[in-house]
Amino acid sequence: SPEQLFWLTLIYATPGSGKSVLMNRLNVEFAAFSAGAALPFLAVIDVGVSSSGFIELVRNALPPERRHEAYYVRLLNTPDYAVNFLDLGLGRRMPLERERSFIENFLTTLLNVSNPEVALLVPRMISRVFQLKSDLQFSSSPSVYQPDVDPELDRIIHDFGIEVPDKARWWSIVDALVQRRLFFAAQRAQRYAMPVLEDFARVLAEP
Repeated sequence: SPEQLFWLTLIYATPGSGKSVLMNRLNVEFAAFSAGAALPFLAVIDVGVSSSGFIELVRNALPPERRHEAYYVRLLNTPDYAVNFLDLGLGRRMPLERERSFIENFLTTLLNVSNPEVALLVPRMISRVFQLKSDLQFSSSPSVYQPDVDPELDRIIHDFGIEVPDKARWWSIVDALVQRRLFFAAQRAQRYAMPVLEDFARVLAEP
């Protein structure tokens, strides 16, 4: 139907019926028979480890210089695997509509907001917390760069001769890295420029 925005396939069966085998087969066909030399974008979120075999199959089929394109990570509930739900695409100070929608839904679920009047505050809180951390807004307080927070970034900054004045903002580091086309390092630096959950407490405390 032209009204459909996406396809959704639901597979259900009793344990041991071959659901994982079927899904892995579909994923192999999707990866192997897509047009073009580049791999299609495919993400698998798996409660178990059944998808690891498919990922290893794709990885081993790639030449050594491209094996980083297929990667299996088993997530753990530790700080090393933590993700900031307020993180945005590289260089963006304010969220896109789809990013804002995700953040709003996540925050509403996290706070268990049931009162419609309270729910109206959530979009305003999101706008304000990003304004607060932006370097392009008035009455903001963007995060300030601090050495030794990320030794790898410190090394890159030194190796590429990036000047860091006193009280330099993390956003200026991000922009300098982007100008040098060091996109991975820029994305890494942007982690420290983004708001975090604790910043909402400051927003709520504002008059």
